[in-house]
Amino acid sequence: MLNSPSKSTNILYLSSWRTLFANNHEVFFIYVAILHIFVRMIILAFFSDPPHGLEDLDIAVHLARGEGFSFGDRGPTTCKGPFYPSFLAFFIWIGFDPLNLWPVALIQHILLAFVPFLMYKLGKYMGYPRVAQWAALFFAIHPSYLYAPKVLENTSLLIFLSVLWGITLYRLRENPNWAWVVFIGLWLGLSWIEKPPVLLPMGLAILLIVPRKYWLPIGLIGFLPVGLWALRGYLVFGYPTWSKTYAGQSSLPIAWTPSHNPSLKYALSVEFECYVDSLLHVAEAVSGPEFERLTQKIIKEKIGPIMLEKSMMNALMYWWIPWRYWGNNSLSFWIARKIPVILINTFFLLGVVLGFRRYKGLILFVLLVSAIFTATYAFYHALYIRYKLDIEWLQLYVCAIGALEIKQRVQRLLSGD
Repeated sequence: MLNSPSKSTNILYLSSWRTLFANNHEVFFIYVAILHIFVRMIILAFFSDPPHGLEDLDIAVHLARGEGFSFGDRGPTTCKGPFYPSFLAFFIWIGFDPLNLWPVALIQHILLAFVPFLMYKLGKYMGYPRVAQWAALFFAIHPSYLYAPKVLENTSLLIFLSVLWGITLYRLRENPNWAWVVFIGLWLGLSWIEKPPVLLPMGLAILLIVPRKYWLPIGLIGFLPVGLWALRGYLVFGYPTWSKTYAGQSSLPIAWTPSHNPSLKYALSVEFECYVDSLLHVAEAVSGPEFERLTQKIIKEKIGPIMLEKSMMNALMYWWIPWRYWGNNSLSFWIARKIPVILINTFFLLGVVLGFRRYKGLILFVLLVSAIFTATYAFYHALYIRYKLDIEWLQLYVCAIGALEIKQRVQRLLSGD
């Protein structure tokens, strides 16, 4: 009969992992990625429903059928950017069932498995290796990112490519290469179309990190996908569409419908919702201008205390839990979302307060990104958890600062210094 491992063997095993975490960070996070892939494959195979999607998947089906970039029964659309639906359409086109795009979920799981490694690399380039180490570890144990890949939205790819994009900025500065310039420019343009709030922080990052001589080439390359998208909009709708134009036109009227609010205090009538719903089934060349008219009317009539109150409520839900999940008190939801949010908000605040003097540049940048995204969703609505996941990986750097500051203070207290 085989002898069970001794206590000293277990201690030695744990000690070796601590040593690896403390000294050989890149190797450690490669091991973390491998472990993550294994865990994620088990989740995908045995504990996950088929991946599900809404607008992106519908558009992808139209693309795969050769029906153009269209949505539902309203025809050509700009409710989504071209990047992610085209990615989904490829898998449908080669024969996978649109109702079970498990290869997409698999790819998204694998990409997110390597995000801790990339986060460590990015933080190391920024000059904060210790913070990067802890932030990457926090991402690795963040349960919400285990769920994200089963949703056919651009969150997983956006996070992976955004971290990689940040690393590429530093690579370009240290080892100039035109391949980096092309990638930086293309992802800048595609990100603007997919997530318009990212333009300001991404532009600022380029100005702060990239040598001046590359600014113009990056800008021109970034304009290429934006310009093509705008030209397509002009040819199809009669006006240029610089981003997710239809989403911008329709979001505010939708945000004032009863079904998108926890209270009728922050909504217009049921009849208004019926009218909005009817517009969603009309060609965008017709409904888009009408949505713009409704947006202007809502702003004119609701600007003041009620709009401010509604925006503050949306901001709180963005940082906490959207109202549509308030009734979910299951243990699994507490573990997957509520507890992580409590910890993230706590350590984020601690990081800002305790670490601001030492990490001012990093904290200010994360606060800028957080403020832009919060203001965007506060003005419209914060109905889904995935909206926050787009930037939560970045906020983990500030959470890591908070954890390190607390750790240092406890150590000093225990040592009597």
